[in-house]
Amino acid sequence: MEIKNIAPVLVMSKTIETTLAQMAEAVGNLPDQMNRIIEKAGGQTAGPQIWVYHSADGTPDRPITLQLTFPLLNPIACPEGYECIMLPEYKAVVTFNNGPWNEVGKIYCEVMKYIESQSLTYTGVSREIYHVCDFENQQNCVTEIQVGIEG
Repeated sequence: MEIKNIAPVLVMSKTIETTLAQMAEAVGNLPDQMNRIIEKAGGQTAGPQIWVYHSADGTPDRPITLQLTFPLLNPIACPEGYECIMLPEYKAVVTFNNGPWNEVGKIYCEVMKYIESQSLTYTGVSREIYHVCDFENQQNCVTEIQVGIEG
């Protein structure tokens, strides 16, 4: 784990309201749709998907706001229902989960213990960057976890 200042990044974003328990159903094939929209608009992605979680505390049925974003290499005209925005600069505790997504929860627990032990303050915003997504063998997945802190 390390503390990093994450630079601002231009993204195409879609915000949805969901819960952790219903997230997979709520997201559906939205990432594929977003990729097609970016390509159709003549845009190019500049890196892996970034999911931004607002007010997620690990409680499965508590409502959260989830931003699905794709970093953009160049600005595009975003269609209705989507935004092309800059994710702001962000200070975070950063670590990785190498393996299945169902193991991410225990990584968050470790990060939150670290934040508490260092007398840091969680902002209520976290990000997951999906560097490697392998739906057939999730042991190959690599997810960067960024938990926002004040300062």
